[in-house]
Amino acid sequence: MTGKKNWIPVDFIRALAITLVVVLHASSEMPLAQQIPNENVWRWWAASIYDTLARPAVPLLVMLSGALLLNPSKTEEPLRTFFRKRVARIALPFLFWGACYFAWRYFVNHETMTFDVIWRGYVEGYPYFHFRYIYMLIGLYLVTPMLRVLVAHASPRLLLYSVSLWFTGVAIFPLLGRFGSVWPGDGRLGAGGLFVDASWLAMFIGYFVLGAYLRNIRLRSSITLVMWLLSSLWTVVGTWLVSIGAGGHVDEVFRVYVSANVILASSALFLLLYRRSTNQLRKRLPRTHNLLCFASQNSLPIYLFHVMLLEGFQKGLFGFQLSVTTLNPILEIPLVSLLTLTICLGVIWLLKKIPILSNAIG
Repeated sequence: MTGKKNWIPVDFIRALAITLVVVLHASSEMPLAQQIPNENVWRWWAASIYDTLARPAVPLLVMLSGALLLNPSKTEEPLRTFFRKRVARIALPFLFWGACYFAWRYFVNHETMTFDVIWRGYVEGYPYFHFRYIYMLIGLYLVTPMLRVLVAHASPRLLLYSVSLWFTGVAIFPLLGRFGSVWPGDGRLGAGGLFVDASWLAMFIGYFVLGAYLRNIRLRSSITLVMWLLSSLWTVVGTWLVSIGAGGHVDEVFRVYVSANVILASSALFLLLYRRSTNQLRKRLPRTHNLLCFASQNSLPIYLFHVMLLEGFQKGLFGFQLSVTTLNPILEIPLVSLLTLTICLGVIWLLKKIPILSNAIG
């Protein structure tokens, strides 16, 4: 049912979401991400379960942004003020970390770097694979002023209709195309000719509006917990079944961010989190609370930096190798995730002490 508007524990949700991003990427190491092994299949199951639990990471970040930026109270914010804030937040970090990853590609991955490669990399969105999130974020910022008007003047029923239309288009139609004959197509986003644009903006704009809608929804914790558990089970078991049907080659139809199960799991987790108060944590464990806030405030540089560390551990660049193919992934994935987060926070804390780099890293 609909409830009155409450404050949102922003730092708690954002810190958890960026932690899940690290876990997600730590779980997606090749070759387990591509093929179910014939021996020690439990390794694949362990990585798949971690992947499933962390899959709502990016949707959580987008829903949180929607809940905050599409607040009706911000409708009158001047466009110049809004875009100045957004540019100040992401422009310099985008350029700085992009340069770092071009250097990484040259020195570590031994790719040929030319001016044309760098220029096209920035323009086409590939300083490195995870920069796709930044381009999607820019797209969301561009449509935010219009969406603010929609959210401010739309009834809850109209918002629900808008989200339902998105859910049907990106999750239901492709599912019917993949596993049934009701809807033509091959099951990919865009199948059937109705939804042609398969970009991340098209995928995540629904999450953006969904965040604004869910902030006014109150459900029992028991209901959202069951919803999250069942949706997560759908993801991991469904991935196993379709992958076995594909001869062991991992099929990620149930892992895409706009699959019905991931949307439901992400929504349930958001509902579980955004009514939680951090007052007790602040009183009882102030240092832990401060660390959580620091991680939240630096979620962007953590997001952009962590991939270097994960790849460094996997390739043994730091004098030792941590890999799901050589270690027990049940322990390796949380260990590498914790180590990566710890180093990220330490390095970012140090870089923030250097005035010229403080704004550049995010």
